Amino acid sequence: MTDEELAAIDARRAAITSGEWRIIRYDRGGGRIYVAGDRDGGDGGERRALVADMDTRESDGVATAYHEGDREFFFHAPSDVARLRAEVDRLRGMLRVLGDYVDTRELDIDHPWEVVKPILAALCPDERRRAG
Repeated sequence: MTDEELAAIDARRAAITSGEWRIIRYDRGGGRIYVAGDRDGGDGGERRALVADMDTRESDGVATAYHEGDREFFFHAPSDVARLRAEVDRLRGMLRVLGDYVDTRELDIDHPWEVVKPILAALCPDERRRAG
């Protein structure tokens, strides 16, 4: 994953409605996503900032987000999660290869990074600028 892709995901996350998101689900299908606020001192209820309405009665489902940042976050979430998951899998694979390499050698070195850096560069050439 490139730095630009990660920065775009970070920007989308930063632009969403802040606070802890919660969901109210309706028996008839759908629900609401809202941000919980402070307790209202008058009636003991909770203040809520509405993020989106959802209607799952239709086969494709419909969500209406009320803030542009939330809409962008919802729209990109499936591909963002898929790319992040692929990156986690790729990095775990690299760690397994590095672990196997180190496990097969008795290394007596002062700076293990000097062993790891060229292996990392060989496994993933686009990581060279980060490893350098």
